[in-house]
Order: sequence, then structure tokens, then C-alpha cells
Amino acid sequence: MCLLAGAVRAESVCLSRLDLNFTALLRKANRLSAPNDFQQVFLRGKTLRNGPITMKFAKRELGEGRFSFVTPTALSKHAVVRNKVRRRLRAIVRSLMSIPYPPFDVVLFAYKGAEDLSFADLEAVVCELLQRAHIHFYKKTLL
Repeated sequence: MCLLAGAVRAESVCLSRLDLNFTALLRKANRLSAPNDFQQVFLRGKTLRNGPITMKFAKRELGEGRFSFVTPTALSKHAVVRNKVRRRLRAIVRSLMSIPYPPFDVVLFAYKGAEDLSFADLEAVVCELLQRAHIHFYKKTLL
């Protein structure tokens, strides 16, 4: 479980595997897919790395946060392995989508070693990267 700090009392929102809603894709509004959008992230964005996951991100002015997942053949020559890592990353991000979040474009790259991480370890890596990038997801709770 990841813990995201903030001024408002917040619960951890990185959920266990059992709590996830396994739909096939992110909503279209939450997908980063246009070549120009990728170019903007690479030109004006910042990069963070934690273990086998690298995150490039750039702040947006308006709209919802958008995500993309890159699993190159450097991760594995087998598409089954790359797809498994991509599905896990997508599930982790999807678990955060029900909560209001800041408008960022985020590209997550998985490299060698990501296929060996358990779901919980991969979730902790992604949550730590989001926290370092100051992209906070909160569930407001009543005091």
C-alpha cells in the first residue's frame, strides 16, 4: 500500500489486486495517444526513475490526467510478458481514476526487472513515482 501525504487527511488509494475494477481499457479521455501529445511530454516534461519503471510527465492546463504505458522489447522479447506488465500498470492507474486528480500527462516505461515484480511491488513503485512527481491522488475522509 502506498501512502500519499497531503494537507487534507487522506487514505491510501493504491488498492490491492482484489479491489480493482478490471475493465479492458482506460477511458478514452484518460489515454495519451496522439503523437503531438507525446512530443509535448518529451519536450517539456520531467523524468523520474524508480527501479525498472521510468516516468515522464508534464503538467496540463485543463482537462483530465492522461496516461500511456510503454513496454519495449528490451523488457522481454515475448509479447505475453510485455502485455502482462502493461495490464498491471493499467490496473494500478485505473484504481486511481475514481478519485479527482490533477491534470498531468504521464508516460510510464517498464524496463528489465518489471516482469519479476509482484503486483504489490509494482504498485508501490508507481505510487512512489507519482508521489515524487507531486501528483497526489486523495480520498477525502470525514474527521
